[in-house]
Amino acid sequence: MVLTTGYTSFIDSERYPVMDSYAIKMVKFHLGPRNYSENQERPYGAFVQNFQKLKTLAGLNVSNRDLDRYLWIAGEYSAFRKNREAEISAEVKHLFTNSPDDTATDIAALLPSVL
Repeated sequence: MVLTTGYTSFIDSERYPVMDSYAIKMVKFHLGPRNYSENQERPYGAFVQNFQKLKTLAGLNVSNRDLDRYLWIAGEYSAFRKNREAEISAEVKHLFTNSPDDTATDIAALLPSVL
């Protein structure tokens, strides 16, 4: 379903989870190699199946949009942990480097250092 308002169209994120490099990497990371399925002919279909599998196996009762946000931030955090000069969102980099103590504690709890 595509929702259109004015000149801007939006894809229904509940029906079509966002597949980007961070989402793929983090779904693979969380599922592990035994639970992750690939399909070179239908990569988006395989991604959606893996995305839903992650929600099921992790017992997540969240929207696709909320999981997508987590996957994006976790992917950015993973890139940042590997290389503090990585090209990630400036706002997110600021959050990782200049957070008050309570925010830094929340980030550490949500995005474990193993990422």
